[in-house]
Amino acid sequence: MRRLLAVVCCALFLSPPAVLAQGFTVTGQVSGADGRPLAGVRVEERGTANAAATGTDGRYTLRYGDAGAVLRFTRAGYAPVERAPAGAAVLDVAMEPGVTLALV
Repeated sequence: MRRLLAVVCCALFLSPPAVLAQGFTVTGQVSGADGRPLAGVRVEERGTANAAATGTDGRYTLRYGDAGAVLRFTRAGYAPVERAPAGAAVLDVAMEPGVTLALV
């Protein structure tokens, strides 16, 4: 019995953290109000440093750890958007133009 316990403990200790960690992966596309893909949108898990950015095709992939996570989408010139993926594998987002500051 002790031998089995020792083997299990060693296996858990030597396993990579990524294997032991529970997590979710979400992918999607971010577009503007006109339906065109938006490049350079920051997609972050709110309250963490975990983030990704959209490519030239507006697509992103982000791995997050909490089923209750909220993702925040930001880009200069657009109003921020927050969405909860709730375990969904795909989350597409449309962003609206935001307030811009004019030089005086």
